[in-house]
Amino acid sequence: MKSVFAAAIAIFALGLTTHSLAADLKAVDPWIPEAPPSARMLAGYMQLKNTGDEDIRIVDARSDALFGRVEIHRSETIDGMSRMRRIPVLEIPAGGEAILERGGLHLMLMRPERVPAKGETVSIELLNEADEVILTVEAEVRPRPSED
Repeated sequence: MKSVFAAAIAIFALGLTTHSLAADLKAVDPWIPEAPPSARMLAGYMQLKNTGDEDIRIVDARSDALFGRVEIHRSETIDGMSRMRRIPVLEIPAGGEAILERGGLHLMLMRPERVPAKGETVSIELLNEADEVILTVEAEVRPRPSED
């Protein structure tokens, strides 16, 4: 009986830890650039802030209602060629932030069922290593900014 009680306490404590980490992660200004109807990939941008005392690790993302796959990518220039590389973990330090923007870190939204229209909102879930949703982001589709 003691072991069952101890296991219940441990599971409850794990749930509290996950919940508190989720409560510490905030998305600021999430958005997706408008794309042509034939687009097979779109990008997602935002600022992620960790207001807590522990690092937060994001290992996956999904948007089941609209995209077949969502990955965390980083744009890099290697040997003069610009490339996007999937990163397995986005770690946001305690009290820190991660900026997802053009030319750097971003969400790669792949295999859309349809391309969302300007003004539409897309729900994107960010997941931890236990495959738990730690934040659901509502990203607005906005006009694509001019290329600088």
